[in-house]
Amino acid sequence: HFGVWPDAYYMSINQFDQDSFDWAGAGAVAFEREQMLQGLPARMVYFSLFDVNPAFGGQLPADLDGAVPPEGAPGLFLEADDDAFGFPTDQLAGWEFDVDWTDPTASTFGNAGNPNWTLETAAFDMDMCGFSRSCIPQPDTGVGLDTISDRLMHRVQYRNFGDHQSLVLNHTVDADGNDHAGIRWYELRSTDGGAVWDVEQQGTYAPDAENRWMGSAAMDVSGNIAVGYSVASATTYPSIRVAGRLQGEPPGELP
Repeated sequence: HFGVWPDAYYMSINQFDQDSFDWAGAGAVAFEREQMLQGLPARMVYFSLFDVNPAFGGQLPADLDGAVPPEGAPGLFLEADDDAFGFPTDQLAGWEFDVDWTDPTASTFGNAGNPNWTLETAAFDMDMCGFSRSCIPQPDTGVGLDTISDRLMHRVQYRNFGDHQSLVLNHTVDADGNDHAGIRWYELRSTDGGAVWDVEQQGTYAPDAENRWMGSAAMDVSGNIAVGYSVASATTYPSIRVAGRLQGEPPGELP
């Protein structure tokens, strides 16, 4: 997936070996945006994280809406980590991609490839149907639908409100331990120019027996949040719905 940022177009990759198709780890790329916008030859900077930690994967780059981030702000990549994958806790991990187009070899990604920061979250379970590709039931067929519940869902949206910066993101979770899909969503916030991020609010949206998965969350210039998602069950044909919240409503809810 791609993210638009002032100094680059950023891309996250889930990599696989070209011969064996075995998992080959997460990758991160920066493309030289200024040159590309002029139709000129452009460079790229690439990092592979498999040798750092093969458990890293499913990352997304932050994607800018509205006012630009503070000058020189690095590109941001985020990942949701289930403690069942060997991480110390259920968490969100963040990497800073500091690309240097004057000397691309001086570019850095994270702390030698490890996250610059992690945020412990409310507990979640990414395991839907043992990660089977046939999980969510639908009417009139014995074929289930894939939840892709082991990664963040596109996109990680960024907004700069002046006195704070916000990131909005989501992923699919087992809402009750019975392979019942729900949307776990977050707003992260920084009040110091991006040096420190905290979880401002979070919630799991699963208000009834329907399965909700493969969401996409965004915040408007007023701080209102909408989350679109797929929905289905044994009695509901696959559909698209949206839930939302107005700025100032109780945190962690999509009323």
